[in-house]
Amino acid sequence: MTQSLLLLGDPVEHSLSPTFQNAGLQALGIDATYSALAVDGQALVMIGDTIRQGRLLGANITLPHKRLAFSAADEHTAAASSCGAANTWYRGEDGRLWAHNSDVHGIRCMAAALCSPEDAGNVVVLGAGGAAAAAVAALAPFAESTTIINRTVDRGEALLRATGVEGTVLPWPMGETLSDELLAAAERADLVVQATSLPLGPRGGAEAFLLLPVALFGEA
Repeated sequence: MTQSLLLLGDPVEHSLSPTFQNAGLQALGIDATYSALAVDGQALVMIGDTIRQGRLLGANITLPHKRLAFSAADEHTAAASSCGAANTWYRGEDGRLWAHNSDVHGIRCMAAALCSPEDAGNVVVLGAGGAAAAAVAALAPFAESTTIINRTVDRGEALLRATGVEGTVLPWPMGETLSDELLAAAERADLVVQATSLPLGPRGGAEAFLLLPVALFGEA
């Protein structure tokens, strides 16, 4: 019987995941389909129950639900626990809902391709959502310092507490005047991780992103 896999989030209509995931399933000879479904938090939790019951093979979770996906699960892999966010759900042998975060390993692989771990140095993470949490957790063992730049400072500080990482949170620039702290962070940055929802356009905060001095990071 053909099984189902879902991508859960809001929005998801822009995602290319169904295209390449279905191609992968077909290439591997797995009798399953992968589709995207826009859901709110309540629907997300209900879908977790369908995985527990074995009526859904599993799911990927994207913004804005990665933290909820972590808290709604019964068990957590080490990667998910390291950042308090999950992008994958699957059913364990005992019927319990497991949460995993593949972003942690993916970001470490990305960093290794760009530089050796000892050269990670001063890490700047843009954003404070689930992807940013994975980036902070993934790079913490190699980072000399960690700086989060986010529109809501409180959320950035909560991210640091959740990951157990010591770092600095700076507010997103909302005007033409840039703080000395922001300019200094840009100047010393060795690795910058873009973990905001910028690709989603205005809904993802693209207008605010334009106020960030990205050219300074390019010179670092």
